[in-house]
Amino acid sequence: MRFSMSAFAGFVGASTVLHFNDTTYYSPGTIVGSVNVLKSNFNNVLPVTYLGDFPSKVEDLEQQRDNLLNGDDVMSESFLPTLILHAKAKVSTGIKRYLKSTGTNKLILTSIGKLPSGPYFLHPSGDLTRVYRLYVDYTMAFAQAVIEGEDGTYLPSTAAVGESVNAAISIPVPSLHYYPKPSPERPLSGLRLGVKDVFNLKGTKTGAGSRAYFALYPPANETAFSLQRLISLGAVIVGKLKTAQFAAGERLWVPSPSSSSCGTGEALASYDWLDLGTGTDTTGSIRGPSMANGLFGLRITNASLPLDGILPVSARMDTPRFDRLRCKAATDGIRELARDKGQLHQISPEDHLTAGKQEFVHVNTNNSFIHHTGNKDGIAAFISDYPLVLVRDQFRALGQPFIADYQEEFGRFPFVNPVPRSGLAFAAQIDDESYANAVRHLQVYREWFTSQLLPPCEDALVLYPLGPGLELYRNESLNTSPLTPSSPYVNTLQAAAAGLLD
Repeated sequence: MRFSMSAFAGFVGASTVLHFNDTTYYSPGTIVGSVNVLKSNFNNVLPVTYLGDFPSKVEDLEQQRDNLLNGDDVMSESFLPTLILHAKAKVSTGIKRYLKSTGTNKLILTSIGKLPSGPYFLHPSGDLTRVYRLYVDYTMAFAQAVIEGEDGTYLPSTAAVGESVNAAISIPVPSLHYYPKPSPERPLSGLRLGVKDVFNLKGTKTGAGSRAYFALYPPANETAFSLQRLISLGAVIVGKLKTAQFAAGERLWVPSPSSSSCGTGEALASYDWLDLGTGTDTTGSIRGPSMANGLFGLRITNASLPLDGILPVSARMDTPRFDRLRCKAATDGIRELARDKGQLHQISPEDHLTAGKQEFVHVNTNNSFIHHTGNKDGIAAFISDYPLVLVRDQFRALGQPFIADYQEEFGRFPFVNPVPRSGLAFAAQIDDESYANAVRHLQVYREWFTSQLLPPCEDALVLYPLGPGLELYRNESLNTSPLTPSSPYVNTLQAAAAGLLD
């Protein structure tokens, strides 16, 4: 096969963008090896393939080629006309004849560390660099594209596909061949991960859906603990995903991907090149986007992972989240969180699912709650003041310092969207007694839920309908499903208020 390059080839600073055969590729310019070539041999960057274990038989070489082409969306036949071999590689006579018959050039690599087989760019200087494929974020789910730098630092990427439309950014994804196969120690090896933009990622700014917040604070000098755990398990971060501002549950999009982890749900549902996504959940920001976008989403138990490096709502109910279109990788990613693998028994709200005449959480459990706690008003009324905890906790941990820092830096009040702004205004009016009562109500509810509904802790699985399964319109008056809850005690609040996995 002969290589032909079309469209354009250019440099972006020290980086390279190439477009050929209807696909755009990007290389950040970090040198991974070098080849002895005469500069007069070629003037443009060439796509090449490095073969670390060079075979002695033609059929083995063809098998290697097929293995490289299959299962990787970065590698293509455009990289095959030029092969890069290790300096110690022995090329048999049969292989030489085969390469000549296919028009394949071969070059010898003279400087190398530990280089995986796969696609690379060869520069006229003889330097080799890694290759990323650029995908247009046509749903605008991403806030920022990133690539991995040195020492755990990530760098914002501004490389773009030429035909990007509507100001959509482009996301660079590396070849899967650069990473070892998944193993028990690194079950997420090579899987591409999008990160909700409330997690700190070393070297990048955290925006949390706010241009004012993004402009105020410098890049993070550490990666959030829970995110670093996923990186240690082999996940490859490709970008930061949009969120409702400060993780407030506002609905800004048509059609709605749900919130606040809206970007995570949107991206995983839209892009088959993205494997995993992270988010956060306070009262439903994991489960809502998962439901709306047909994903497997998991809210983990409160305090099972530290919240260090994550913008807060309320530490009493906040948890990191893990999302996946297909269930297996998600269970691989949380395997180490589930130490006890005992038997589960199932609790199912059958009346709610079959007849639709009784609400499981309001009818079947109210008697237990009233008997156990002595509160005659029932569950919904008892914890109806939980929003006081959320808005005041976020006001103290995030709102107050952010506003003070912004005013000191810019001399004016930062722009805050209507929903979080109303929450901040409400929080400023909450007195200590009302807040303490709301906290106590949550504690009483949590003790009842874990002791009475799930005895003993973590040996039961509760099944419940998360939503009506209908379209979500911005005009909420169109949501006429009889399953739509009229009480603040919505289904997603059951596990959130109890601090349990869901």
